[in-house]
Amino acid sequence: MLATKTKKVAVSSKRQVAIPKEFFDAIGIEKEIIMELNDGVINIKPVRTHTDDFSEEILADVIQEGFTGNDILKEFQRRKNMIRPAISQMIEEAKSAKPTSIDDLFGDDDKD
Repeated sequence: MLATKTKKVAVSSKRQVAIPKEFFDAIGIEKEIIMELNDGVINIKPVRTHTDDFSEEILADVIQEGFTGNDILKEFQRRKNMIRPAISQMIEEAKSAKPTSIDDLFGDDDKD
């Protein structure tokens, strides 16, 4: 289960709020957000402008694994929310990895 974080944020006289950087980065906000009001709770979601969406693959896996009813949506959303942090982690790991030569990547493993 994903950890819940809470932060108190001021609202300006013009009803404006600043999204904390940690939250902004964690959900991958680019230029726009979607705000959704549901039972007195405001949810903020980033608008995705790129096309590397894995929704169909995630949904197929969730259905194949036997999730049903509302659990399909809950599990789908949980997994989709894990993509950006996973990609960010992979990028950070790649940045700190030892440089590899082309020969190391594509060379013949069966050297005599």
